[in-house]
Amino acid sequence: MSLFSFGFTTAVADKRLPSYIPKQRESGLGREEHDSVTAAIEDLANPAAKKIKRGKYAKYSDEQRAQIGKYACEHGNTNAQRKFLSGFPNLNESTVDLSRSCIKKR
Repeated sequence: MSLFSFGFTTAVADKRLPSYIPKQRESGLGREEHDSVTAAIEDLANPAAKKIKRGKYAKYSDEQRAQIGKYACEHGNTNAQRKFLSGFPNLNESTVDLSRSCIKKR
């Protein structure tokens, strides 16, 4: 007894596609080309569906934050970022601003 007697076929069925994407046999593309184009279109159509990995957070000690914050209070956020960029290559202006605001609260 074969699987064909249970309704199995050798043809690969087209998966459900959105109405704006033509089926593979209608597109004139090969299966691999059609699959890659379909995947690219679906990624563009549903950008929120793809989970974006966040970057790693840089960790600064309390002393480093205090040093950055004090300099930012005196010279401004942008100047503080520029000064400490050589020591902390991933230093963002938002981190400088947070450090400055913590120093101002004291």
